Amino acid sequence: MGSYWAQRLSPAARSSLIRQYWSPTDGIGYSVGRVPMAACDYSFSAYSYNEVNNDFNQTYFQLNAEDYKYKIPTIQEAIQVSGGNLKLFSSPWSAPGWMKNTGSMKGGGYLRGDYNGQYFHSYALYFLRFFQSYAQYNITFWGATLENEPGGVSSLDYFESMFFNASYQRDFVKTHWGPVLRGNSLTKNLKLMILDDNRRNLQSWTDVIYSDPNAYNYIDGAAIHWYDDTGTTTATLTEVQEKYPNKFLFYTECSMAPPTYGSWASADFYVNFIMGILNNWSIGFMDWNIHLDPTGGPGSQNPPIWVSNTTDEFEKQPMFYAKGQLSKFIVPGSVILGLNMEKPNQDLEGIAALTPNGQKVIVLNNRSKTTNYTVTIYNSQRSAWLNADLEARSVSTYIFN
Repeated sequence: MGSYWAQRLSPAARSSLIRQYWSPTDGIGYSVGRVPMAACDYSFSAYSYNEVNNDFNQTYFQLNAEDYKYKIPTIQEAIQVSGGNLKLFSSPWSAPGWMKNTGSMKGGGYLRGDYNGQYFHSYALYFLRFFQSYAQYNITFWGATLENEPGGVSSLDYFESMFFNASYQRDFVKTHWGPVLRGNSLTKNLKLMILDDNRRNLQSWTDVIYSDPNAYNYIDGAAIHWYDDTGTTTATLTEVQEKYPNKFLFYTECSMAPPTYGSWASADFYVNFIMGILNNWSIGFMDWNIHLDPTGGPGSQNPPIWVSNTTDEFEKQPMFYAKGQLSKFIVPGSVILGLNMEKPNQDLEGIAALTPNGQKVIVLNNRSKTTNYTVTIYNSQRSAWLNADLEARSVSTYIFN
């Protein structure tokens, strides 16, 4: 949906908007983008890339007007602004309706038949056709998730969704998804991710899928969402990482609702969460919609940037600047370092990283609404230090060369 709001701006305003996120110099240096495969819960209509019943070879696969008008132009400009350093991954919300037992993309449902059947194999080809179609526009992908939120779907869902539990994913991965994508020169190096759902499912899903050596060998990591983390903490991430050290963890969707104008509380919540997951092995963090209209439309999300639906303008919220402290300075390829507080304070938190060019970056968050603090930052040898003044409700970054 962010691409729709970008494309309705004038060329000059759109260019400025895209640079806010994707430029490493003029913006906050976002480096990863998520591309829905066909319709999602923020699309204006339900559509798939193949509406021809029983086309198991995906001969009639075709991108949609949303791709041509909104997604592809926005992605192409973001790639250019990023200096060609934008990593993209895809996520489907549902297979075409004719491939499901419900006959509809909306309201859950399963792929028809069993995992050895033609529907499962055809769905793997559906993925391949997507990557081939985007490659025609010089857009290549870094990774792919198997299904958006496959464990929490309902027949009452008003949007595109599909049930794809851990055992289904395991069997699909080893029988079709992995062989088809690894067997093609365009997609053989894609980072393939399971789950793409909430943390409460992480341990059980990784155990089911990674315990099968054939599925294990195809998968690079697990994608996680931040909603409904009931019964788990960030320590769960470390436990899973230590159990499966050769697989990565990646937070691929986070968002807040309803729209709240100028909310520092939203900014603080994001920074607190991102610091927690990066300090517990997540390789990154993804927003959901990065810009919407002031109502959060067509849903009700609170985005970092609001795009006016009446003028040629956009407005950045506090969370944009707060998250930018992390994305701009803890650059891709950085290694998270230990950061210890000699006198723990519930108002203060932080994260430290070593960047690829050898800089040490420390980002500190003062969560207090009223209290300013001065803290002393030492290196591990206590041979270098500085005093940092942290205003109430502030995020601050310090760089050591």
